[in-house]
Amino acid sequence: GTNGLEIKFDNSAVDIQIAQPTSNQRIRKSKVFTSGEVPLGQSLFINGQKTNVGRDGRFRQSVPLKSKGRHSIVYRTLASDGVERYYVRDVYRQ
Repeated sequence: GTNGLEIKFDNSAVDIQIAQPTSNQRIRKSKVFTSGEVPLGQSLFINGQKTNVGRDGRFRQSVPLKSKGRHSIVYRTLASDGVERYYVRDVYRQ
């Protein structure tokens, strides 16, 4: 990437990019790995658990799926100015 200045307006900013799992992904195991990226300086909580975020903003976390059926993975981002946002991704354990 370039080191140029990039300005994003609030209405176009996306706080989280979830690479996996995909929406409504079918999982055969009792856990699923979730990974993606948040803006630098933001804290991330997945299902209420504080998640380690790398210096590049990337994260990878194992999420248990205790029973079969639909599970919602809840992502909460917390910006340095105190703004919280929630994102939900549903998966199905077969």
